[in-house]
Formats: sequence, structure tokens, C-alpha cells
Amino acid sequence: MADAPSKLADRFSPTQIAVVGFGLALVILLSLGTAQYRAIESLSETDAWVTHTEKVLFEIESSSASLEAAKSANSTYLLTGDELARHRYAASAASVGEHLSAVRRLTTDNPRQQRNLDHYEPLVQRKLKYLQDLARIRQERGFQSALAAFQQDTGAGLMTEIHAVVDTMSGEERSLLEVRQAESRERARIAGIAVASGTVFTLLLIIVVTALLIWSGGEHRKAKLALQRQQVKLNELAEQVELAHDAIFNRDMTGHISYWNRGAEEKYGWSKQEALGRVSHDLLKTEFSIPLEEIERQLLAHLCWEGQLIHTTKSGRRLVMEGRWGLVRDDAGRPKGILEINHDVTERRHLEAKFRGLLESAPDAIVVAGLEGRIQMLNAQAERVFGYPREELLNESVEVLVPERLRSDEHRNWANLFCQPKRRFLGASLELYGRRKDGTEFPLEIGLSPLKTELETLVSSGIRDISDRKRVESGIRKLNDDLVRRGAELEATNKELETFAYSVSHDLRAPLRAISGFSQVLEEDYAPQLGEDGRDCLRRVCAATRRMGELIDCLLGLSRLSRQEVLRERVDLSAMAGSIVEILRQGEPGRQVEVVIAPGVTAQADRRLMEVALQNLLANAWKFTGRNSQARIEFGLSGDNGNSVYFVRDNGAGFDMAYANKLFGTFQRLHGQGEFQGHGIGLATVLRVINRHGGRIWAESEVGKGASFSFTL
Repeated sequence: MADAPSKLADRFSPTQIAVVGFGLALVILLSLGTAQYRAIESLSETDAWVTHTEKVLFEIESSSASLEAAKSANSTYLLTGDELARHRYAASAASVGEHLSAVRRLTTDNPRQQRNLDHYEPLVQRKLKYLQDLARIRQERGFQSALAAFQQDTGAGLMTEIHAVVDTMSGEERSLLEVRQAESRERARIAGIAVASGTVFTLLLIIVVTALLIWSGGEHRKAKLALQRQQVKLNELAEQVELAHDAIFNRDMTGHISYWNRGAEEKYGWSKQEALGRVSHDLLKTEFSIPLEEIERQLLAHLCWEGQLIHTTKSGRRLVMEGRWGLVRDDAGRPKGILEINHDVTERRHLEAKFRGLLESAPDAIVVAGLEGRIQMLNAQAERVFGYPREELLNESVEVLVPERLRSDEHRNWANLFCQPKRRFLGASLELYGRRKDGTEFPLEIGLSPLKTELETLVSSGIRDISDRKRVESGIRKLNDDLVRRGAELEATNKELETFAYSVSHDLRAPLRAISGFSQVLEEDYAPQLGEDGRDCLRRVCAATRRMGELIDCLLGLSRLSRQEVLRERVDLSAMAGSIVEILRQGEPGRQVEVVIAPGVTAQADRRLMEVALQNLLANAWKFTGRNSQARIEFGLSGDNGNSVYFVRDNGAGFDMAYANKLFGTFQRLHGQGEFQGHGIGLATVLRVINRHGGRIWAESEVGKGASFSFTL
């Protein structure tokens, strides 16, 4: 075996041995370079898919977060009527659509996600429509109507279904992410094995060739020198092989560029000819995250440095780069240059900035913590709610935000749930409390969402201070209690009044009947003895007792009117008014009265009560136009801010508006009994009917020029 090198040296010349040996080495290096290029290209493609999957996950989570923000802003608007909250709702709702469009665009190659989106998008639109309807009800009809609509809780099931679909879509993308990351690791392993194997084989081949040249004597020494020169060239070639998509360039210790790869050309826009010889920091207008002197100190101390840089391209675009610098030394160990590898993270930083913008614009306090409960991120709203500056809370346990009395309570300490990465919403059925820096406590609601990153799983929490809502709810409960109490008191009062009315009518009728009876006996049996004056007195007594009886009947009718149940139906008021006028004409056939009744006037009302109201209003108009030779009565409908206003007008006696406040009172009359007959109970009855329908009635008049009575239902 020892003779094998010499026999080989005798059979082949040193030049042939050198040519063959270095040729094989060059072929192996080129093959290795090609294999590594393909491996890195495959890794880059896999990394691109991983980034794509992360973008899809981000857009899915962002759409869910925007929907939660829209829901939160809508709730704020419902409770407070704040127009700013309504604008935040509109912005969040629009952001939901943008994120869904992004997910649709990013998953065009994934039929399963497209089907999930086909299910997800209608749910989101239904939820947004539900929130918009609540806002519209709040804007048009007020807080109570919006609260009633909200308490029906027709949107709660939608949110559960939406969260389920979001979990399904996120799970799908995370599965893809795990598969692609596994592929990336496997390809990296194979590439590493290939590079290591090729390198070992190349080194072995070089050692063998070198040994053969040593055995070859003088010519072999020349071949050895040639091999060394070739080895230097091969090393320089290996340093300059273009394999990566990252920007890679070499510069000497004065900063002048000596190597510029194709990735640098693509990233920065300068060709090799334009870049070589230029000072890199001047060419790229480098902005450092820390002072350059500190970077150079770390580089000399540790032979490498990693950090963030901002470079400007030839076109003026600013790129955020993750830089990796390595110190290159000569054979004597002296620094001779710096190899710089820069990876473009502009898009990732842009996404991070968008995420932070979304975080800061959220109306609720947002606290992001790891599974161990250490706070890693929070927004300005969290600073305001808890009263801590941001730097005091970072890396602190979320327990600091929980009242001390609850920190050992598993059921009431929401901080314990950060170690359980599960989407949930708490506060609707649990009494949860937070603690501010000054020690004060406040009630809260909290929503927890897991967020998986490359390094760890985080838990994002949306925390809402519900102190104002609690106060409002307490006020509403107190108001309801007061209303119930007052309703009970009113019912008891009404019963007492009803009992009193019947008692009075019973107690008054007996003496009235006695007075009327004895007066009639006197008139029939003792009329001649009484004389004319006596008989006139008796007639006055009889008339007074009859009027007293009529007044009692009116009071009883008014009392029954208050107790009568309101049964609403579509009522033709024009036809009803016509029938009433016809009866009035039959009672006084000799009168000539012009009556104008608008056709087709209808209302959703109680037929019997409306007949009572119209009977009194039209009878009043008929009565007070009795002294007018050209009497005119009109019934019709007008509009008042979109509401229907019904009216009865006449050109009769009218009244002085100074006494209008007495118009609808019981037994209140603005004309003497000698002018116009009446009991003073008709308009009080009309007022009672209109009140029973939830409307209002008012009058306008001028003495001698008639009156107009208007009412709504």
C-alpha cells in the first residue's frame, strides 16, 4: 500500500495529477454550490409559504379583532350615544371587510379555506347588520328602544358561530404552518448534510492530491504551489458564490465595498459596477439602531454583530433590514474586512406596525401576556384604565392588575386564565374586578384569545371597564323599582277613586231623589197655595236636582273611561265623524251648518274610545257655532314632523287663550250656562281618551273667530 502513491506518481505527471485533482475539486465545489443553491432556493420558497401562512393567520385574527372592536364601539354608542363611538364602529366594520378581502385573496389556492370564508363572510355581514340595526334604533328611537332590542340578544349566537369558524380557519392555517415548517427543517437538514459531506469529500480529495504532489519531488513542489494558488482561487470563488436571496457584500475596514452579490443588486438597485469601491454606509445611507461605535466595539469583541438597520435603495425606498455582520481576518489574525448579510424585513415590520396601530386604536384596554402570565405588550387604553405607565407593567405579572383580596381566588381571579390558551369571554355571569395603580377597584369584562407565534403562544386580553354601565344598570334597576312602586301606588289610588266615585254617586243620588220627589209633590198638590214665586222656586229646585244627577252620571262615565281596556284596530275616523255629524243634524234639522270631513282619515286606535272623543269634539263645535248664521265645521289630518295630527275646527264663539290652561279640566267652563249649555266634562273626557292612546291634545282659538282642537295618537 505504501508503494501506491509512488506508482501513481510514476504513471502520471505532477501536472496531470494537479489538473485531475483540482478539476475534481472544482467539479465537486460547483456541484456543491449548485446543490446548496437549490437547497437555499427551496428553503426560501418554503419560508415564503411560511410567511404567506402567517399573513393569512394575521388577517384572520385581525378580522376577528376588528369585529370585536366594532361590537365594542357599537355597545359604547348604545350606552352613551357618543357619535365618536359610532364613527369608531364604522371604521372597525370597514376594517373587517378589508381583512376578509385580504384572507380571500391570500387563500385562493386553498379550497377548504375558501369554503370556510363562504361560511364566515355571511355570518360577519349578519353580525354587522345586527350591530348597525341596534345603532339605527338607538339613533332614531332612543336608548330604551335600543336597550330592548339589545336585550333580545339575537346577535350572541352569531358571535359564537363566528368564533367557531375563526377557530376552524386558524386551525387550518396553523396545520399548514406546521407542515411547511417541518418541510423547511427537513430541507435545511438535507442541505446541511449535503454541504458537510461535499466539504469533507473535497477536503479529503485536496489532502490526497497534496500528498501526491509532495511525493512527486521538485515538479511535485511546483504542483503543490499551483495547488495552493488554485486553493486560494477556489476559496475566493466559494466566498463569492451567489446562493442566497439576501443582500450580501464584503467591505474592508475603511468601509469600501469589495464584493456585491446578486441579492444586493436586487434589494438595493445598484449593480456590482456601481457599488464596488463605494463606502457602504454612504451608498445605502445606513441608519443604525445603536451608535456605529458601539456596533464596531461588539464586532471586535465577539467577531459578529446582529441588529436592525435601515437602508435606502437607489430609487429612494427605505428598507428595514435584519443585519448580520461577521469580522473577516487574515492568516495572522488581523481584521481585514467585514462580511455583511442583510435580510429584508420591511414587510414584516409593516405588518407589525399595522398590528400595533390596531392595538392602539382599540377602544378597550389590550394586555398581551405569555403563558406564564408576564405582560409583554399593552396599549395606551390599558395605561389609562389601570393608571400605570407602560414601562412599569412590561414583564410584570398580570396579578398586579388584580385586587389583592382576589389573587388567591381561582373563580374570581381572571389572571389565572392566562396559562390556559383558549378563546373565551368572561364577565357576563361573573363579578370580575381590576385594580388600578392607586389601589382603587373597578368592575370589568375580559375577552381572552390565544395568539401563536414562531417562538411561543401568547394570550391577548381585551379588558373593558364597565363601571359606567354598572352605574347605569343600577340606575335603571332603581328607576324600575320606583316605577313598579309608583304603579302600585297609582293602581291603589285609582281603586280608591273608583270606590269613592261609586260611593259618592250612591250617597248623593238618595238625597237628590228625595229632594226631587218632595218638590214634585209640592208642585202637584200645593201649587195654588204656593203662588207663582213658590212654583218658580220649585221649578228651579227640580232643574238643579236634574243637573246634579247629570253631573254624577258624567263623573261615573269619566271614571269608567279610565278603566276601559284599549283595544287598537284600524279605525275609519272619516266615516265615524260623518255618522256623528248626521246624528247632530237629526237633533237640529233646522240648522244650516257646512261640515267638511277629509276622506280616508284612519288611525290605529280603540274604536269605542275614539267615538267618545270625536262625539265630544264635534258636539262642542256644533254647539259653539249655534249663533253663527254661516257655521262651518272641519275635520281632517295634517303632518307635524312626520307625525299624524288630527284636528276639529269651527268658526264659532271661540275663547280667550289666556284661560286655555283650564280648558281640559273637569267641570271647567269658559262660557256661562246662560250662553251655552254644558256640564264642563266633555273636553276632560277627550283628554282622558287621548292620554289612553299615548297622544297629546291642544287647542288654538280667538274670541269670536272659532277654535281648533288638534290631537295625536
